[in-house]
Amino acid sequence: MSNKRFWLALAMGAAITTFAESGLAEMGFHISPRSSALVKGEEVWLTFEMRWSTDVRLPMLPCGADPDIWTEVVYQDGQVREWMNGQAPLRLPKRPPVDWKAGEPLKGEISVLPLCEPGEYRLRLHYRLHTDWPDRNQYWDGQVVSNWVQVTILEPQGEDLQVWQNCLRAVPKKDCQAFRNWYLSQSSFLLARYPTSTYAGYVLVKLGGGMSLEEASRVTPEVRDQVWYVPTGASREKQEEHRRMVRKKYEEFVSQARTFLAAHPDFSQRALLRKQLAIHLFYLDRAQEAWAEVEALSKLEGPWAEEARALMECKARSRKSAGGG
Repeated sequence: MSNKRFWLALAMGAAITTFAESGLAEMGFHISPRSSALVKGEEVWLTFEMRWSTDVRLPMLPCGADPDIWTEVVYQDGQVREWMNGQAPLRLPKRPPVDWKAGEPLKGEISVLPLCEPGEYRLRLHYRLHTDWPDRNQYWDGQVVSNWVQVTILEPQGEDLQVWQNCLRAVPKKDCQAFRNWYLSQSSFLLARYPTSTYAGYVLVKLGGGMSLEEASRVTPEVRDQVWYVPTGASREKQEEHRRMVRKKYEEFVSQARTFLAAHPDFSQRALLRKQLAIHLFYLDRAQEAWAEVEALSKLEGPWAEEARALMECKARSRKSAGGG
């Protein structure tokens, strides 16, 4: 059987499995990788969408670190491993139940443990509620598996290889998690020496922080001072010095993010990084550039792209209202 026919048959089988294993077509569960080819040491990010055919009650909404999502991976040698995607606490908390409407899509993104050895892997997700949830009998009691997806892990080359070589000299333990912890802790070194390495993108995402685009788009000087932690009791000179220092860091982030995205337009977390870039530009009073980034982000996929599209629509409605249309 050709590869094309094999994967078509696999996809059809996965679609049937998705509904058959969930109990009378009770739930659909589809996943797709942000990127199907990643460099050794990168995180594997998956987007997911769930739909139930009836109203359901859950103890919490599925996310990347809950104890209800499991990852199943088929390795190159045929071995199969399954692990809990999030580490469940010893005692699961009691939470207000979440009621989810039939047919309403539940979308999200999660990362699975790094797959370290270069090669091709097949993986899928399982969703089943942990047996230790308090008041377990009041919740949905099904289980479901997603479709299969394929991910290829590549050997590091160029700057990526140089980053690995630096890590091997500094860290005794050579697994992927130790490598990731090392390069995330070496942000200044990595961005100065290897600004277009794949791993620099993850450093930038970590440095970029989180905030909504809507909040950033209407930032005021007072809000900016709060976010930049400008000391209120200091002299005017000290306050201006602090603003200059933070502004310089924001400008460095903008420059570094643009350099990286130009070298890696298909970076697996490009949507989040572009969102962080737009936020930094809003805070630097570079609104025209920020809106250009929001527009570029709105053309991508995922929750941050949806956030950008919502902001663009809000802006368009405000303009229409202001113009009396």
